[in-house]
Amino acid sequence: MNLGCETTRTDPFTKLLRYGLLTLACIGLAAPLAANAQGTLYLSHLGSSADTGEYVQSDRWSAISFETGVATNGYSLDSMQLRITGIAGSPSGFELSLYNNNGSVPGNSLELLSGSDPTGAGIYTFTASGITLSPSTVYWAVTTSSDSSLSGNSFYWALDPNSYTSSDGWSLSTTGDYGSSDHGASWYNGGGSPFTLAVYATAVPEPVTTVMLTVSTLASSNVQIISSCSPPVSQSTFVLQSTTDFVNWTGISTNIVVGGFMVTNIIQTTNLMIFYRGKLF
Repeated sequence: MNLGCETTRTDPFTKLLRYGLLTLACIGLAAPLAANAQGTLYLSHLGSSADTGEYVQSDRWSAISFETGVATNGYSLDSMQLRITGIAGSPSGFELSLYNNNGSVPGNSLELLSGSDPTGAGIYTFTASGITLSPSTVYWAVTTSSDSSLSGNSFYWALDPNSYTSSDGWSLSTTGDYGSSDHGASWYNGGGSPFTLAVYATAVPEPVTTVMLTVSTLASSNVQIISSCSPPVSQSTFVLQSTTDFVNWTGISTNIVVGGFMVTNIIQTTNLMIFYRGKLF
């Protein structure tokens, strides 16, 4: 397996070093937040069965905005949920889409989530493909359906006046219920309670840092390890270990690498079990 790492020695020491490199590709990730099968529930405003609803039809689009949290690398969207208060007639073609923000109204559609038509009152889940949401950014949940207002068929998206719950800096707009009667060409604020919505997502982890190593013998009792960070990162810490404990950092020496500058460690060869690892911070 080629992990992009090279050495110039082929003795048992080098094999141990290579083993240490295998651990590097697995540990350079930030610890994920606690999550269930749907991801982490970052935003919840699902109301109650007593809520009233707003039409969802082909010429009556509805929308609510939310802002993502502060995770440095953003979030992978897993799913959204909303409450339906009921249906009229036999409506079909319910759609829940993710839109970007254009000033204070929905902009362009980014993704149509996957889900079934609501069949009555209840909470319904719509699944995303894993699209990445930028941190601290406003997005919109937009609904529509196949039936026009002339058909008499409609879904009803619940509005709820109560407060929402959130974590990691996520927030929900409480400035009213937004709608469009011209297929999203223009939008108006109905001035009512915000629509119900819950968002499940997964924080995107930190990237793995690749380390290039070269080993050469200086003397019978010492080994010199010269390393560089490729591609360069703003700042990383690298530790030489004398144990196989990959949780606790038992370091022989610690060095800071800034912008890919090379570092040199001189260590005793009597410490035969040497592992090299990197961590972003």
